[in-house]
Amino acid sequence: AINKIHIILHYKAKLIKEYLIKRFPKLKHKFQFIVEKKPLDTAGGLKLINFKISSESYLLINSDLITNINFESLYEFFRNNKADLVVCATKNEILIPYGVLNVNNKKVKNITEKPTFNIHINSGIYILNKKIINFINKNEKISAVELMKRSIKKNKRVLYYPIYEKWIDIGNHTDLIKAKNFK
Repeated sequence: AINKIHIILHYKAKLIKEYLIKRFPKLKHKFQFIVEKKPLDTAGGLKLINFKISSESYLLINSDLITNINFESLYEFFRNNKADLVVCATKNEILIPYGVLNVNNKKVKNITEKPTFNIHINSGIYILNKKIINFINKNEKISAVELMKRSIKKNKRVLYYPIYEKWIDIGNHTDLIKAKNFK
């Protein structure tokens, strides 16, 4: 069960707060709005949450995405695998429209015509254990990616969770138009 929804804001904080309360009146008792004095990036604001009265694990989501991921399954994966941090990943196919050379010391070893690469990309959705937040310094501007790198360096259990549900990053105008048709 979700106990609290911490919403960390900076730019247009008042406007966003008013919108969320109006749009989700049944959830407003769960909202805890935290306004950053200066932008702290995706993970930096986590340090502003009062952890003494808070949860053991946190779901962290970038504000510029839309998804219908099954968060219950994600949490079960996190818990069952005893993870410290889980990053959700979507599969992305990259088609190179040219022949790709495999070279070594000026010598062509092979050529692959128009290869396709399947890669996992960071979806901007994370679930993390409270102790991972100790890797963030007070008032530090830090991305979720940097927090993940620190966790890996500290030999924490960092796993990825593949998502197959719809996921749209609305960080650019083209994707914002696609998101308007999201069901």
